[in-house]
Amino acid sequence: MTQLKNVSAAKSPVELHNARLHPQLLRAYHRTAYAAPGAQKRALKLGRTHHLPTAGASTWFWLTAHNPYSQPLSARINRLRNRRLAQWLRRRGYAVQPGEAAAWPTPGNSGWPPEPGFWVQGLTRAQLRALLRLWGQWAGLEAPAHGRLRLLKAKW
Repeated sequence: MTQLKNVSAAKSPVELHNARLHPQLLRAYHRTAYAAPGAQKRALKLGRTHHLPTAGASTWFWLTAHNPYSQPLSARINRLRNRRLAQWLRRRGYAVQPGEAAAWPTPGNSGWPPEPGFWVQGLTRAQLRALLRLWGQWAGLEAPAHGRLRLLKAKW
């Protein structure tokens, strides 16, 4: 994702509630490839139709705990945050598969470093949005097993 210095400067819950995804950040989400869940090594793109494996629930949701509010943290802190997120999800019985988001390089931009995250089954949209807010994420993904990959904003 693209680092945005002024987008995440909101300090209060009211400011967060009124915050909207900056167009630059929205473009970054659309320029990102998301590694598919499971053994398949293929990239998923927003707005495209994909066929994903199912294991019970028919929808996968993507989230990460890396770089809250698009502000870079150290690799060590990001790993720790993701480990805690994975533990939290697994303790509650969710099906969790590791994944990764990597920005497509563009002219003059080598891309945001890849961010490990998780594909999760068993969540609802409301639960994903609550987790996004809890872990300081602007948005996550919804991936129906046989449908278009969609961006879901945290809805502060």
